[in-house]
Amino acid sequence: MECPETHKTSLTNIIFMTICLSIVCRTQSVAELIMHTQGHASFAPYANGVKETAGLRPGYRAEFASQVDFFRNGRFVITGLVGNMTIISRSDSSIFNLDKIRYTLSPGFRYEFKTWYVKGVYYHESLYSISRAEEIGGAYWQNSIRLGAGTKGSTFLYLPEKYLSGTEPHGRAFDAQCSVGAYLHGSESIWVAKNHTYRFEMLALLRYHAGSVRNWIVSFSLNQHLRLKADNTSENKSVVTINLFRRGSNNRSGGDIRSGIGNRYGGDNRNGGDKLFGIYYVYTVYDAYAENNEDRLGALGLRVIY
Repeated sequence: MECPETHKTSLTNIIFMTICLSIVCRTQSVAELIMHTQGHASFAPYANGVKETAGLRPGYRAEFASQVDFFRNGRFVITGLVGNMTIISRSDSSIFNLDKIRYTLSPGFRYEFKTWYVKGVYYHESLYSISRAEEIGGAYWQNSIRLGAGTKGSTFLYLPEKYLSGTEPHGRAFDAQCSVGAYLHGSESIWVAKNHTYRFEMLALLRYHAGSVRNWIVSFSLNQHLRLKADNTSENKSVVTINLFRRGSNNRSGGDIRSGIGNRYGGDNRNGGDKLFGIYYVYTVYDAYAENNEDRLGALGLRVIY
Protein backbone atom coordinates (compact mmCIF):
# COMPACT_ATOMS: atom_id res chain seq x y z
CA MET A 1 0.00 0.00 0.00
CA GLU A 2 1.40 3.36 -1.05
CA CYS A 3 1.81 6.03 1.60
CA PRO A 4 0.13 9.47 1.28
CA GLU A 5 3.54 11.10 0.72
CA THR A 6 4.01 9.03 -2.46
CA HIS A 7 0.64 10.14 -3.82
CA LYS A 8 1.47 13.71 -2.88
CA THR A 9 4.83 13.58 -4.73
CA SER A 10 3.25 11.98 -7.80
CA LEU A 11 0.53 14.63 -7.89
CA THR A 12 3.13 17.39 -7.58
CA ASN A 13 5.14 15.92 -10.48
CA ILE A 14 2.01 15.66 -12.64
CA ILE A 15 1.09 19.30 -11.93
CA PHE A 16 4.68 20.44 -12.67
CA MET A 17 4.80 18.50 -15.96
CA THR A 18 1.38 19.86 -16.95
CA ILE A 19 2.57 23.45 -16.38
CA CYS A 20 5.76 22.85 -18.41
CA LEU A 21 3.81 21.28 -21.29
CA SER A 22 1.37 24.18 -21.23
CA ILE A 23 4.23 26.67 -21.54
CA VAL A 24 5.79 24.70 -24.40
CA CYS A 25 2.47 24.39 -26.24
CA ARG A 26 1.77 28.06 -25.77
CA THR A 27 5.18 29.14 -27.12
CA GLN A 28 5.86 26.48 -29.77
CA SER A 29 4.35 28.68 -32.48
CA VAL A 30 7.13 31.25 -31.96
CA ALA A 31 10.01 28.83 -31.32
CA GLU A 32 12.35 28.14 -34.21
CA LEU A 33 15.75 26.79 -35.19
CA ILE A 34 17.35 29.90 -36.72
CA MET A 35 21.09 29.05 -37.17
CA HIS A 36 21.96 32.72 -37.67
CA THR A 37 25.71 33.46 -37.93
CA GLN A 38 27.29 36.80 -37.06
CA GLY A 39 30.84 37.80 -36.27
CA HIS A 40 33.78 40.08 -36.86
CA ALA A 41 37.31 39.82 -38.24
CA SER A 42 40.22 42.23 -37.98
CA PHE A 43 43.89 42.63 -38.86
CA ALA A 44 46.15 45.30 -37.34
CA PRO A 45 49.90 46.02 -37.35
CA TYR A 46 51.24 47.23 -34.00
CA ALA A 47 51.90 50.95 -34.37
CA ASN A 48 53.52 52.02 -31.11
CA GLY A 49 54.89 50.70 -27.83
CA VAL A 50 56.72 47.82 -29.54
CA LYS A 51 59.43 46.27 -27.35
CA GLU A 52 61.60 43.25 -27.99
CA THR A 53 61.26 40.21 -25.73
CA ALA A 54 63.15 36.95 -26.25
CA GLY A 55 64.41 38.22 -29.62
CA LEU A 56 60.89 38.90 -30.94
CA ARG A 57 58.99 42.17 -31.44
CA PRO A 58 55.18 42.38 -31.70
CA GLY A 59 54.32 42.79 -35.37
CA TYR A 60 50.65 42.18 -36.11
CA ARG A 61 47.46 40.89 -34.50
CA ALA A 62 44.71 39.05 -36.36
CA GLU A 63 41.36 38.25 -34.75
CA PHE A 64 38.09 36.66 -35.70
CA ALA A 65 35.00 35.63 -33.77
CA SER A 66 31.90 33.92 -35.09
CA GLN A 67 28.69 33.55 -33.11
CA VAL A 68 25.81 31.28 -34.06
CA ASP A 69 22.29 31.78 -32.73
CA PHE A 70 21.08 28.19 -32.82
CA PHE A 71 17.58 28.37 -31.39
CA ARG A 72 15.12 31.11 -30.45
CA ASN A 73 12.01 30.86 -28.31
CA GLY A 74 10.54 34.32 -27.89
CA ARG A 75 13.15 36.49 -26.19
CA PHE A 76 15.34 33.50 -25.29
CA VAL A 77 18.23 32.51 -27.62
CA ILE A 78 20.67 29.58 -27.41
CA THR A 79 24.08 30.68 -28.73
CA GLY A 80 27.59 29.44 -29.40
CA LEU A 81 30.80 31.38 -30.14
CA VAL A 82 34.21 30.38 -31.49
CA GLY A 83 37.11 32.78 -31.80
CA ASN A 84 40.81 33.05 -32.51
CA MET A 85 43.50 35.65 -31.97
CA THR A 86 46.94 35.24 -33.57
CA ILE A 87 49.95 37.34 -32.57
CA ILE A 88 52.51 37.61 -35.37
CA SER A 89 55.97 38.82 -34.33
CA ARG A 90 58.99 40.22 -36.13
CA SER A 91 62.65 39.43 -35.57
CA ASP A 92 65.99 40.46 -37.05
CA SER A 93 65.83 37.55 -39.49
CA SER A 94 62.12 37.59 -40.40
CA ILE A 95 59.15 39.96 -40.48
CA PHE A 96 56.66 37.10 -40.05
CA ASN A 97 56.85 34.73 -37.06
CA LEU A 98 53.78 33.10 -35.58
CA ASP A 99 54.16 34.03 -31.93
CA LYS A 100 51.06 33.03 -29.96
CA ILE A 101 47.59 31.72 -30.75
CA ARG A 102 44.57 32.11 -28.48
CA TYR A 103 41.42 30.04 -29.00
CA THR A 104 38.04 30.72 -27.43
CA LEU A 105 34.91 28.59 -27.26
CA SER A 106 31.77 29.88 -25.55
CA PRO A 107 28.32 28.21 -25.59
CA GLY A 108 25.58 30.02 -23.73
CA PHE A 109 22.25 31.84 -23.83
CA ARG A 110 20.93 35.37 -24.34
CA TYR A 111 17.63 36.90 -23.22
CA GLU A 112 16.69 40.01 -25.17
CA PHE A 113 14.69 43.10 -24.32
CA LYS A 114 13.99 46.09 -26.53
CA THR A 115 17.22 48.00 -25.86
CA TRP A 116 19.23 45.68 -23.61
CA TYR A 117 19.98 42.01 -22.94
CA VAL A 118 21.16 39.55 -20.29
CA LYS A 119 23.40 36.59 -21.04
CA GLY A 120 25.14 33.61 -19.52
CA VAL A 121 28.04 31.66 -21.05
CA TYR A 122 30.56 28.93 -20.37
CA TYR A 123 33.80 30.58 -21.52
CA HIS A 124 36.81 28.48 -22.54
CA GLU A 125 40.14 30.04 -23.53
CA SER A 126 43.47 28.43 -24.38
CA LEU A 127 46.79 30.06 -25.27
CA TYR A 128 49.67 28.39 -27.11
CA SER A 129 53.18 29.65 -27.86
CA ILE A 130 54.54 29.01 -31.36
CA SER A 131 57.82 30.78 -32.14
CA ARG A 132 58.90 31.47 -28.57
CA ALA A 133 59.64 28.94 -25.86
CA GLU A 134 56.56 27.42 -24.24
CA GLU A 135 55.90 28.34 -20.64
CA ILE A 136 56.76 25.76 -18.00
CA GLY A 137 53.94 23.23 -17.89
CA GLY A 138 52.87 23.80 -21.48
CA ALA A 139 49.79 25.60 -22.76
CA TYR A 140 47.46 27.78 -20.72
CA TRP A 141 43.77 26.86 -20.33
CA GLN A 142 41.03 28.71 -18.49
CA ASN A 143 37.31 28.04 -18.10
CA SER A 144 34.76 30.27 -16.39
CA ILE A 145 31.01 30.69 -15.98
CA ARG A 146 29.97 34.25 -16.84
CA LEU A 147 26.73 36.15 -16.26
CA GLY A 148 26.19 39.66 -17.56
CA ALA A 149 23.91 42.34 -18.91
CA GLY A 150 24.20 45.38 -21.14
CA THR A 151 22.65 47.67 -23.68
CA LYS A 152 22.57 46.39 -27.24
CA GLY A 153 24.87 49.05 -28.67
CA SER A 154 27.70 47.90 -26.39
CA THR A 155 28.35 44.72 -28.38
CA PHE A 156 29.29 44.00 -32.00
CA LEU A 157 26.31 41.66 -32.21
CA TYR A 158 23.82 44.53 -32.54
CA LEU A 159 25.95 47.29 -34.13
CA PRO A 160 24.76 46.64 -37.71
CA GLU A 161 21.17 47.04 -36.52
CA LYS A 162 22.02 50.19 -34.56
CA TYR A 163 24.08 51.85 -37.30
CA LEU A 164 22.29 50.73 -40.46
CA SER A 165 18.66 51.17 -39.45
CA GLY A 166 17.02 54.56 -39.40
CA THR A 167 15.23 53.89 -36.12
CA GLU A 168 18.21 53.89 -33.74
CA PRO A 169 20.12 57.08 -32.84
CA HIS A 170 23.89 56.67 -33.01
CA GLY A 171 25.19 60.15 -32.17
CA ARG A 172 26.22 61.41 -28.73
CA ALA A 173 24.95 58.31 -26.93
CA PHE A 174 26.43 55.88 -24.38
CA ASP A 175 26.18 52.09 -24.18
CA ALA A 176 27.58 49.80 -21.51
CA GLN A 177 27.83 46.18 -20.43
CA CYS A 178 29.12 44.35 -17.37
CA SER A 179 29.77 40.67 -16.58
CA VAL A 180 31.02 38.70 -13.60
CA GLY A 181 32.55 35.25 -13.76
CA ALA A 182 33.78 32.38 -11.60
CA TYR A 183 36.71 30.27 -12.83
CA LEU A 184 36.63 26.50 -12.65
CA HIS A 185 39.56 25.05 -10.72
CA GLY A 186 40.70 21.73 -9.36
CA SER A 187 42.33 18.86 -11.24
CA GLU A 188 44.27 19.93 -14.35
CA SER A 189 42.14 19.54 -17.45
CA ILE A 190 41.50 21.37 -20.69
CA TRP A 191 37.90 21.88 -19.50
CA VAL A 192 38.87 22.94 -15.97
CA ALA A 193 42.17 24.83 -15.64
CA LYS A 194 45.89 24.68 -16.33
CA ASN A 195 48.77 27.06 -15.50
CA HIS A 196 46.75 29.70 -13.66
CA THR A 197 45.28 30.37 -10.21
CA TYR A 198 42.40 32.70 -11.14
CA ARG A 199 39.18 32.42 -9.14
CA PHE A 200 36.89 35.29 -10.14
CA GLU A 201 36.68 37.96 -12.84
CA MET A 202 34.77 41.10 -13.72
CA LEU A 203 34.48 42.56 -17.24
CA ALA A 204 33.06 45.96 -18.17
CA LEU A 205 32.76 48.03 -21.33
CA LEU A 206 31.67 51.64 -21.86
CA ARG A 207 31.09 52.81 -25.46
CA TYR A 208 30.44 56.40 -26.58
CA HIS A 209 28.87 56.88 -30.00
CA ALA A 210 30.25 60.29 -30.92
CA GLY A 211 28.38 60.80 -34.19
CA SER A 212 29.04 60.57 -37.91
CA VAL A 213 31.25 62.28 -40.47
CA ARG A 214 29.78 61.76 -43.94
CA ASN A 215 29.48 57.97 -44.26
CA TRP A 216 31.73 57.23 -41.27
CA ILE A 217 30.41 56.65 -37.75
CA VAL A 218 32.78 57.43 -34.88
CA SER A 219 32.77 55.67 -31.51
CA PHE A 220 35.10 55.33 -28.53
CA SER A 221 35.18 52.45 -26.05
CA LEU A 222 36.88 51.59 -22.78
CA ASN A 223 37.30 47.91 -21.77
CA GLN A 224 38.17 46.73 -18.28
CA HIS A 225 39.00 43.16 -17.25
CA LEU A 226 39.80 42.38 -13.61
CA ARG A 227 40.93 38.92 -12.48
CA LEU A 228 41.15 37.84 -8.83
CA LYS A 229 43.61 35.07 -7.94
CA ALA A 230 43.66 32.40 -5.25
CA ASP A 231 46.24 34.36 -3.19
CA ASN A 232 43.92 37.42 -3.14
CA THR A 233 46.06 39.36 -5.62
CA SER A 234 44.60 40.67 -8.87
CA GLU A 235 45.48 41.41 -12.48
CA ASN A 236 43.83 44.21 -14.42
CA LYS A 237 43.73 45.20 -18.09
CA SER A 238 42.45 48.53 -19.48
CA VAL A 239 42.03 49.03 -23.22
CA VAL A 240 40.86 52.08 -25.19
CA THR A 241 39.55 51.67 -28.76
CA ILE A 242 38.62 54.21 -31.44
CA ASN A 243 36.31 52.86 -34.17
CA LEU A 244 35.44 54.37 -37.55
CA PHE A 245 32.70 52.30 -39.20
CA ARG A 246 31.53 53.00 -42.73
CA ARG A 247 27.88 52.72 -43.67
CA GLY A 248 27.27 50.98 -46.98
CA SER A 249 25.60 53.00 -49.74
CA ASN A 250 22.72 50.50 -49.92
CA ASN A 251 21.94 51.02 -46.21
CA ARG A 252 21.44 54.80 -46.10
CA SER A 253 17.77 54.77 -46.95
CA GLY A 254 16.76 54.90 -43.29
CA GLY A 255 14.71 51.71 -43.40
CA ASP A 256 14.44 49.38 -40.44
CA ILE A 257 16.36 46.17 -41.06
CA ARG A 258 14.67 44.42 -38.14
CA SER A 259 11.87 42.05 -38.95
CA GLY A 260 10.28 38.77 -38.01
CA ILE A 261 10.19 36.95 -34.72
CA GLY A 262 13.18 38.75 -33.21
CA ASN A 263 11.55 42.15 -33.67
CA ARG A 264 8.25 40.99 -32.16
CA TYR A 265 10.04 40.05 -28.96
CA GLY A 266 12.35 43.02 -28.64
CA GLY A 267 15.23 41.20 -30.31
CA ASP A 268 16.42 41.43 -33.87
CA ASN A 269 16.61 39.48 -37.08
CA ARG A 270 19.87 40.65 -38.63
CA ASN A 271 19.81 40.01 -42.35
CA GLY A 272 22.85 38.45 -43.98
CA GLY A 273 23.51 41.43 -46.24
CA ASP A 274 23.99 43.90 -43.38
CA LYS A 275 27.71 44.37 -42.76
CA LEU A 276 30.00 47.07 -41.44
CA PHE A 277 33.56 47.88 -42.49
CA GLY A 278 35.83 49.98 -40.33
CA ILE A 279 39.19 51.29 -39.27
CA TYR A 280 40.14 51.00 -35.62
CA TYR A 281 42.95 51.97 -33.27
CA VAL A 282 43.36 50.01 -30.03
CA TYR A 283 45.68 51.03 -27.20
CA THR A 284 46.34 49.04 -24.03
CA VAL A 285 46.61 51.66 -21.31
CA TYR A 286 47.56 49.16 -18.61
CA ASP A 287 48.04 45.39 -18.58
CA ALA A 288 49.17 43.29 -15.62
CA TYR A 289 48.00 40.07 -17.28
CA ALA A 290 50.72 37.41 -17.01
CA GLU A 291 49.68 35.69 -20.26
CA ASN A 292 49.91 37.56 -23.58
CA ASN A 293 50.76 40.91 -21.95
CA GLU A 294 50.10 43.94 -24.19
CA ASP A 295 50.97 46.78 -21.81
CA ARG A 296 51.34 50.14 -23.66
CA LEU A 297 50.91 48.52 -27.07
CA GLY A 298 48.91 50.29 -29.79
CA ALA A 299 47.64 48.79 -33.06
CA LEU A 300 45.97 50.37 -36.10
CA GLY A 301 44.01 48.14 -38.46
CA LEU A 302 40.90 47.11 -40.37
CA ARG A 303 37.75 45.43 -39.05
CA VAL A 304 34.74 43.83 -40.73
CA ILE A 305 31.49 43.03 -38.90
CA TYR A 306 29.34 40.53 -40.78
